Amino acid sequence: DRGVSGAKSQRPALSQLFADCRNGSVSVVCVFRFDRFARSLKQLVGALEEFRSLGIDFVSCTEAVDTSIPTGELVFQIFGAIAQFERTLISERVKAGIAQAKREGRRVGRKPLREFSQAEARNLIASHANGMKSVRSVAREFQTTAFIVNKILEAQSADK
Repeated sequence: DRGVSGAKSQRPALSQLFADCRNGSVSVVCVFRFDRFARSLKQLVGALEEFRSLGIDFVSCTEAVDTSIPTGELVFQIFGAIAQFERTLISERVKAGIAQAKREGRRVGRKPLREFSQAEARNLIASHANGMKSVRSVAREFQTTAFIVNKILEAQSADK
């Protein structure tokens, strides 16, 4: 799943994999690393249990772990716990970095498509005010997004 966090349990390709497993068209699930498959121990162990119940082998290309024996299952669960711990650390670092950036007055998030001058904002508001144009058509006209148009309209409403 490109662009979808491994932390999410609902991912399109993952859902398709489980559907293929359930309909019997998969006999082995091979992953690059267990922590790339799932970032929570609960999700990883749950997947292993489902694969076992379906008679499907679960293999890592880079980690020599045989999940069919007790020591292999222990190592598998340790990898899962480490992956979950790593995910939590990354999340905490990102949150701390965002908080620090905000304290320093830096912009957080994606750069806007464009900045609006006071005159442009008034023209945008007037373009929408007569009720003839939708937010989306105003966004296209001013080469921005409907979200930004709504923010400008909300700011204008708050100023009244």
